[in-house]
Amino acid sequence: MSRKASKKTALVLTCLSLMLSLLSAACGGLSPEEIDAQAEQIAIPIVATWKAGAPAPTARPTRTPPPPPDATPTRTPAPTKMNLAPAQVLNLAFCCSGVDFNTLDPAMVWGGPPAQVVTEAFVGLTRQNEETSEVEPGIATSWDVSADGLVWTFQLRTDVPWVRYNPAIGRVEQVTAASGQVRTVTAHDFEYGIKRVLDPGTESSNGDILYLIEGAEDFNASDGPSSAVGVKALDDSTLEIRLVEPAGYLDVIADTWVMLAQPEWQIKAHGDEWTETGNFQAYAPTCSRSGRTIRT
Repeated sequence: MSRKASKKTALVLTCLSLMLSLLSAACGGLSPEEIDAQAEQIAIPIVATWKAGAPAPTARPTRTPPPPPDATPTRTPAPTKMNLAPAQVLNLAFCCSGVDFNTLDPAMVWGGPPAQVVTEAFVGLTRQNEETSEVEPGIATSWDVSADGLVWTFQLRTDVPWVRYNPAIGRVEQVTAASGQVRTVTAHDFEYGIKRVLDPGTESSNGDILYLIEGAEDFNASDGPSSAVGVKALDDSTLEIRLVEPAGYLDVIADTWVMLAQPEWQIKAHGDEWTETGNFQAYAPTCSRSGRTIRT
C-alpha cells in the first residue's frame, strides 16, 4: 500500500472513530450493534468521497410503515361546538380603496366598498360560488327555464325575515308589519326591487344591465309603463322573469345587486334616508349598523 493511500485510510478510520465516540455520547442507551449501524449510515458518504469519481449515495427517505390490515382507523374528532355570543360583528376595512362609501342602496351602488357591504347584507335569487364559480341557490331554491329560453321561473324560500339593527337596544331584530307579523322576503319584494332599479325616477346607473328583460329598456327610458316590464310575482314564493331573447347567464345576474329584493314600505316611508342608521333593513345573515359595521 502506498504512503498516500495509507494516509487516506488513517484519516477515514480517525473520522469513523470520532463519530463512534459522538454517537456513544449522544445515544448512551443503544447497544454496540445499533451504534455500528448508525455509524455506517453516516460514514458511507464520507468514505465514498475517497473513491475516484464515485458519487455520494442517494439518501433514501424513511417511511412510516402502514398499519396492519386489522388495525382500527383513527378518526379526527368532531370540532367542539362553540358557544357564540348572540351578536357577532364583522368589521370591513375600506381604507384607501379610492371609492367613496356613500350608499347602501342596492339600486345605487356600483362596485367598491358599497357593493361589498350590500352583498353581505342582502342575498340574491342565486349565489355564485366564489371558489368553483358554480351558480347555487340563494333565496331561490330552484328555477326553471322555458324551452325557448325566454321565461325564467324562480321558486323562493318563505322563511327569510327582514331584519334591522335597532340602535336603541343595540342589536338586530326582525322587522314586523303594523299587524305585528314578521315580514319575510317575498317574490313581490324582488319584483319591486328590480323595477325600482329600472324606474327612471330612481336615477340608477344600473338599469341598462337589465335590458335583457322584456320592457325594461322602454321603462328605463320613460317610453313605457312599469306594468310592461317582464318581472312578475305570481305569488309570494314564485317570481317570473320574461326576456327579450334567450340569456343563459341570467342566473349569474340574479346574484348581483341589480336584482335584489328591496323593502318597499321602508323606502316609501323614508325616501333616500331609508339606508340611514336605524332605518336600514336587509335580509342576509348580516345587517348593517352603520356605514362601517355589519351586525349579525
